[in-house]
Amino acid sequence: MFQIKELHNSAADNLKNKEGIGLINLYPLDKIPVTIPKSWTFKPTCMPVHYQIRAEDYANFEVREDDIWIITYPKCGTTWTQEMTWMLMNDLNFDKSNSIDLLQRSIFFEMEGLVPIDTWKNIELLNNQESPRVIKSHLPIGLLPRDIWRKKCKIIYVTRDPKDMIVSFYHQFNGILPCNTTIDEFVECILTDNMMYCSYWNHVLEFWLIREQSNILFFTYEDMKKDLKAIIGKTSKFLKKDYTEEQINLLMKHLSFENMKASSTCNNQDHIRVLHAAYKVDYDEKKAFKFMRKGLVGEYKKELSQDCIERINAKTKESFEPYGLDLYCG
Repeated sequence: MFQIKELHNSAADNLKNKEGIGLINLYPLDKIPVTIPKSWTFKPTCMPVHYQIRAEDYANFEVREDDIWIITYPKCGTTWTQEMTWMLMNDLNFDKSNSIDLLQRSIFFEMEGLVPIDTWKNIELLNNQESPRVIKSHLPIGLLPRDIWRKKCKIIYVTRDPKDMIVSFYHQFNGILPCNTTIDEFVECILTDNMMYCSYWNHVLEFWLIREQSNILFFTYEDMKKDLKAIIGKTSKFLKKDYTEEQINLLMKHLSFENMKASSTCNNQDHIRVLHAAYKVDYDEKKAFKFMRKGLVGEYKKELSQDCIERINAKTKESFEPYGLDLYCG
């Protein structure tokens, strides 16, 4: 089902030498049952070497028609969207949200394919989870279960300015290992498709090109920051859920960045603790990387060099403009 090739180039080799992370490209060989414009051809996706053990299982995973899939490129508002969607699908059950970790309520589909931790049994957990399931994934179309397209599961896709995404992704990457890679080197990895889930630009384009399909809801992180109430309303309508003004106001308070960051069930710190153990990194509660850092728009201006900003903008314009997508080009 996949053609798999180990990556060897300056950026990939540098990452492997510095961090011990080997990379592969996976290219789907089967016909993916999704209606997408003929002008688009599926591209390879960069993933850690370990992922190939699970790739076929993920592609053949049996989905349910009432599954809700939250799909993003990493660090594009995934956790925020997961919590919003789970709450809308579960009658705003604040008690359950505040007592059960989000990654147990909304399972990270391909986690076992990223990090070799035997104790994670996410597929088994998903198979035993009651419907409707709210499932998190960062996979592009070519790596997702084929059943998603046959059964027309609802997909909520969120994207974010690549410059802010890169800064946030870099801090997470550095916070988990911690790594020896500089932010300029990390930018180079993203621009040359030598980081897990790359290419960001192909990832966004695929879902933008199918955004008009009835089972797809497409919006941006910036949309959420600008008018969360409107996004809640749009998502409620998409999910065929109806809430009062008072209930929506309560949900907005629950979804505030300050509340999410302070919430032990939403801030993913337990997840970071497990990853530190996997990579044999000492976990210090006070000094540990915070999964939810700042949540701001335009923060990249403080951390990226002008050269990096210009290169990312040029890549975005070059990738998006031919398809009529006018996002994040400047």
